[in-house]
Amino acid sequence: FQIKLKKIPTGPLFLGCELEHAIKVGKLTKGLVGFLLAMVRRINPGFHYSWGPTDVPDADLLESGNYEKTHLSFPVEASMDRIVITKPGETAPTLGQELFESNESVKRRRKHGAGSVEWNLENTYTMCLWSAYMDWITWKSMNVPGVSPFSLSRVTGTQPVYLCVYEISSV
Repeated sequence: FQIKLKKIPTGPLFLGCELEHAIKVGKLTKGLVGFLLAMVRRINPGFHYSWGPTDVPDADLLESGNYEKTHLSFPVEASMDRIVITKPGETAPTLGQELFESNESVKRRRKHGAGSVEWNLENTYTMCLWSAYMDWITWKSMNVPGVSPFSLSRVTGTQPVYLCVYEISSV
């Protein structure tokens, strides 16, 4: 995906994947998904997730926004497989094609995380995220040792997934 920032971040940036509604899964599925999420956390130390509220939040809680929806979030700089920075006047990479970033740049971002990309309001940032354990296009889990591939719709249902980039300035 490609973004241009409207504001320079003062804290680390995160990519969030949020569901509109809480998910209802059985203990076996929740255990399997918990195992997969633990694998993700080992690869991405800043990874965070929440199963969301156990009950539908009441009107006061909804209005205050003081609860977490079901979500996953990743630190952008350390988790993206590629980040390509395009300066004004240059042509940004075409989405859907391979992105090229030097191995040194990738290693630096993964090692240092927040602060390894100089964010500004002029550049265009093209990023991609891939995984050997997830097929984003078919929405399936795959290549998990001892687990047959399965559709993530078994976990999320048929609701939309919202993607956002946000900062947490207090971290």
